[in-house]
Amino acid sequence: MIEHFGVLEFMKKKQTLLAISILLFASSCTNSSDTSQTPEQILQANANEVNDSQAPLIKIPMLAHLSTGGFKFKTDAYVVFKFECPDCPEGSQCKPCMGDNIIVSEINEEVKDYNDLNSSRIILFLNDAGQLELHKKYRFLVNFDTVETDPSGNTAYKGRLVNFTNLK
Repeated sequence: MIEHFGVLEFMKKKQTLLAISILLFASSCTNSSDTSQTPEQILQANANEVNDSQAPLIKIPMLAHLSTGGFKFKTDAYVVFKFECPDCPEGSQCKPCMGDNIIVSEINEEVKDYNDLNSSRIILFLNDAGQLELHKKYRFLVNFDTVETDPSGNTAYKGRLVNFTNLK
């Protein structure tokens, strides 16, 4: 039993070292004039269960360096796509809906559907997409959940919107 514990501890340390190595490499690839935090700083800050006001402000493409979810961050972005679940009349049998969501991007661009996802956009699930306006810029506080890749190779970053403030 003690040997199994030792192997588990070794594996955890090995995974941690690998994650730190990847984050150090990723941080060395960032623009030094960028005031955003490095992936390593984000991971470290969120390891301490930061409150909402202490969540780091990051750029969406930085998520490509962070393949695990489970942390909070802030980002400044435009709402470029909005999906609201259709109403289901009482007594009707309707298709399940994945929930209201928006796609946000740092660039105010036209996004027609989920096929337009890339590493500069993130899907945010929320209770009421109607409260946000298309092509308006906000600061979002996000619970980052997952990174998923579909069969055609498109990457989708998914998170849950905690709150937002208007920027413009």
